[in-house]
Amino acid sequence: MLLLIWLWWLPGFFAAAFALLVFAAPAWWLLHRSGREHWGYALALGFVVTCCYVIAAQILLQEAAGADIESPLNLSGPLYEKGSWTPEGWSLLLQSGLFAAPGGSLVGLIMWRIAYRAPQSAAA
Repeated sequence: MLLLIWLWWLPGFFAAAFALLVFAAPAWWLLHRSGREHWGYALALGFVVTCCYVIAAQILLQEAAGADIESPLNLSGPLYEKGSWTPEGWSLLLQSGLFAAPGGSLVGLIMWRIAYRAPQSAAA
């Protein structure tokens, strides 16, 4: 059972690390260079990057799979059919991105706290 958890968790960890390095780091650098070092910018950046990353990852995974998707319990019709997303599919993508985004905001806030903490004085 533990092996199954690791096999599920490990790819997600690498995907998150990839997102931090490729998407969040350049955006953070741009904010830092422009003097936007307030914690609110870190929250907003974490929210936006996470939301966009989740949506883009789902789109790319679905395009790679290529199969049509039905909605859960078939309540709202197909989500992806004939190579394109339906309005219900776009709605579900946006909902999942917004669901994950607060976690990204928390990560942005933690990164801000680490990056901009006051330097500790050397103890005598």
